[in-house]
Amino acid sequence: MTEKTILDPQVEELTSGFLQKAGLADLPEDMQAEYTEKIGLEIQRRIGIIAMDKLDDKAAKELEAALKKNPNMTHKKLTKFFTDNIENFEEVLAKELDEFLKDYLEKIKAL
Repeated sequence: MTEKTILDPQVEELTSGFLQKAGLADLPEDMQAEYTEKIGLEIQRRIGIIAMDKLDDKAAKELEAALKKNPNMTHKKLTKFFTDNIENFEEVLAKELDEFLKDYLEKIKAL
């Protein structure tokens, strides 16, 4: 039995909504959980990539120092850091994640 990855509640909510749009909400619970985890991890990975791309050098160094001090920083604290240090972070993130989910949905429909 594999250990379940803990996803940020907002990411989990976004992933669940995506499964509805993709028509995957009727899958058995174990398959839904597997999709939720895989898609959720990819979303979290992309959030990190988007954020690191948008941070200036000073903020990137601050984040690196904060993560060394507290490697288990909560999603909430990371999101606050990104929001405080990246102009229009919420809008940038929403746009990027929307594009990712649209691409993912097109790939699913093509199967």
